[in-house]
Amino acid sequence: MLDQIGIDWRSISSADELSLENYSAIIVNVIPTSLQMRALHDFLLAGGAILGVRGCTRELSGSTQHKKYLTSLSPFQFEEFRQSEMMDIFSEGIIESKLPKGKSHLLGIHYIGKGVLVCIPFDVNALMLDLRSRRKNFYFDKSRLASEIVATISKGTLRRFLMLVLEFLHRYRDIPFVHKWYFPHGDQTIFTFRVDSDSGSQNEISELYALCGRNSIPTMWFLDTKSHEVWLARFRDFVGQEIGVHCYEHSTFSSYGRNEENLIRAVSLLERNGIHPVGASAPYGTWNPAVAGAFEHLGMSFSSEFSLDYDNLPFFPVLNRRSTPVLQLPIHPICVGSMSRAGYTDEEMKNYFHRIIDKKILEREPICFYHHPTHHRWGVIEEVFHYLQSKNIRSLSYSQYAGWWRKRNAYKPRLEYDAKTRTILTAPVDDNSTVHCRIVFPSGEESMTPLRNVTRLDSLERRHQPAQPPPPADIARVRRFDFRHIIMNSLDAWYKRTQ
Repeated sequence: MLDQIGIDWRSISSADELSLENYSAIIVNVIPTSLQMRALHDFLLAGGAILGVRGCTRELSGSTQHKKYLTSLSPFQFEEFRQSEMMDIFSEGIIESKLPKGKSHLLGIHYIGKGVLVCIPFDVNALMLDLRSRRKNFYFDKSRLASEIVATISKGTLRRFLMLVLEFLHRYRDIPFVHKWYFPHGDQTIFTFRVDSDSGSQNEISELYALCGRNSIPTMWFLDTKSHEVWLARFRDFVGQEIGVHCYEHSTFSSYGRNEENLIRAVSLLERNGIHPVGASAPYGTWNPAVAGAFEHLGMSFSSEFSLDYDNLPFFPVLNRRSTPVLQLPIHPICVGSMSRAGYTDEEMKNYFHRIIDKKILEREPICFYHHPTHHRWGVIEEVFHYLQSKNIRSLSYSQYAGWWRKRNAYKPRLEYDAKTRTILTAPVDDNSTVHCRIVFPSGEESMTPLRNVTRLDSLERRHQPAQPPPPADIARVRRFDFRHIIMNSLDAWYKRTQ
């Protein structure tokens, strides 16, 4: 997650390293030894900032703690670290029994000596590795909500929360918080669009291709090859588009062998038609270690499955205790089909997408939508394209964004802050890099800049951060029991068995 955010970090191997000069903040995610505990306590007394994870800093805080199963947490429980969405944890946490009056019911903020300690109740490592999925509703100003089976843990919401905590810790120390930016050239956001071709006819495919072409949208097409087997060569002629593999049989299996067999059959069919897929997407957005291993074996550059994650930045999933080289590109999981099932009109669909776009801009996240040719609603999709263009948002292909993210990931600057000269010293530096860094000042203002060997903070143009979208007053209703989920899950299971 720290790499995803783009922070200069390293593991601490010795308590002797713990000093205000060496570290702007310390994350404690293991139980410290007695020697480490004394060093951490001295660090706090001298004015340091510490983030304690799931009970690891109980002795530092001096508070009593108890275990509690945390389900879906309201943003109103997080006070100054509030976001616009529910935070789905569905895991056991460790919370403090007696928190200061008027403070959050979940976080412990302790001022010890000249320093500050923030204790969060959940195990971030375990949550990032969680592979569970469940059906969730997604908020809109309508009584019936669209839903989809997605990752149980809202990893994007967790990341944004940790960003707010880390900014707070740096602000407390009067130190700028610096991280690599998420988009090329310091853009406010980017847009990607993908199509899962599932059973689309030639006419439907052609109409959607024409729509993307006249709006200059570099679309990623994940092909259900069995449905188009006799006319697959049609996709070879697509201009300004990319082709990826979806499947031959429209299923994701629990065994590596069956997934590999299914994907090899699909890839072989594509290559016989002169098409070389650049990425993959599993049917129904279902990621599991078996299909991930098959993607890696076939040399896929990236994949995209919302049962692993959604509404988040790209990242490299962990497979067999190592990072897989197949980059994960999360998307927003609600599409026209999801809204059709919930009875949305075309106008409501447009308004839903407008809300997501506006929210993503403020939250500094990529805007990643998808569509199926069989769902039509061409007017809705084209209006979404026009709305994005009115915001001057750059459209990138999946390969462009994935390639840039790899470059960003490989660029690992070592940062050093000099408080006297108010400069940031950087090594190494790539003078031709499209990777910018965001510098958040203790005042709350920010600058976006490519880093140099010496970056003088007083010479940078500052701006106010965009106000974060407030959580809707009734946001909690998205996690209330919805009897429709039982029906929809049953229908989906029947459809997967019988198609």
